[in-house]
Amino acid sequence: MSKGRTLWRAPSWVRFWDEKAGKRVEIDLSNPRLAGDEEVLWRYVEHKGLTKKRVAEERVITNYRIFDYDHERGEMTCAVPLMNADLVVTLTMFRSESGAVNLVGVSEDGEPVFDFAPVDVRNFGCIAVVAYGVMNAEFLVEEPAKLKTLIDAVKRARYGEPVYEPLVRVSREGSILTVEPVNPGYPGPVGVRVDLYQPELAWGELSIRRLVESRSERDGVVFITHCRVFGLSRDRDVEYSIPLVDAEFLVESVEPMRKGRLKSPVMLNHTWLEFYGKLSKDTYFRVGDVAVLSGGSIVARWKNVLDPYGLKNLVDTVKAQLYGSRFE
Repeated sequence: MSKGRTLWRAPSWVRFWDEKAGKRVEIDLSNPRLAGDEEVLWRYVEHKGLTKKRVAEERVITNYRIFDYDHERGEMTCAVPLMNADLVVTLTMFRSESGAVNLVGVSEDGEPVFDFAPVDVRNFGCIAVVAYGVMNAEFLVEEPAKLKTLIDAVKRARYGEPVYEPLVRVSREGSILTVEPVNPGYPGPVGVRVDLYQPELAWGELSIRRLVESRSERDGVVFITHCRVFGLSRDRDVEYSIPLVDAEFLVESVEPMRKGRLKSPVMLNHTWLEFYGKLSKDTYFRVGDVAVLSGGSIVARWKNVLDPYGLKNLVDTVKAQLYGSRFE
């Protein structure tokens, strides 16, 4: 579920003074070989081939960076400094391999709640890498909440608590929205001018989420970009559109649900459609309703969103990085 880069100014090197090591660190982000002082915190290697296994893709988190290297193409699809990146758990799922467990709830932090001791439970889901206000990648991993807790602890110990300075400024004239970098030489989104009511993404407009129905896209699509939030009708007309900086997501309801008990389709990110269709009917996840607010008014309500807290946390993280810590 790796996601490649889009139109944005990406960093090419990690350069900083490491207080813990007592020296200056310089790492070429395009090089998958680890530097002398790099420590692997987490690694996932995907192999291909039946008789002769070969490494196809390698996802690595070290004490200095996060990268996803495509060995078949010989290129990085994601490479960002750890100090500038946030991990966001976007989807949490549970399944009992033996069937001998009854899940009765999922906490806001993504932890399971059982009515008796769990047996043979698999905890898996998706985790997104957000850096410089851009969603760089999204991985399907085991125990995503524990992975995030580990990486966050290492970041705090090495770099301290993050402080976000605004990366972009926003102005509006009528329906024309301009989002431009505060410092054009700094990594982050490029400048964008977009008509709020155009149904297509503008050049340089970066998608955070495209929400569709699990059964069909014919009933409309929702786009969340680094510029705006807008919904399309079945005829692809823009029904509503607001600047992301003015949007606030409120989770109105959430409940644990077993896929086999779902009576209505869920709203989910379009890149999840394939693996969602392959999930067994005894897979549990959170489903709920999300209200989109702007200026104290409700602009839209989305029903049956798959893991609404994951969606809200992702958008809030992007906003905090783009517009500064005051948006957290």
